[in-house]
Amino acid sequence: MPLGPSPRSHRRPPFFRRRLREAFAAATDGFAQEWNETVPKTMAQDMSRLRERVQDAAAAPPEETRP
Repeated sequence: MPLGPSPRSHRRPPFFRRRLREAFAAATDGFAQEWNETVPKTMAQDMSRLRERVQDAAAAPPEETRP
């Protein structure tokens, strides 16, 4: 008898696949909503001010992260 996945394992995806897909979709939708709210406001700013903000952010030390 060969070892490997049982024939039944090919019939249904693992139970967590749907939850993972739903969580990914929710996170992506949240990111898209935040993007759609932030980008127009940012692009409406004065370009020289926006350039200064980008340069300041690039020169700033990285934010600390908690483990």
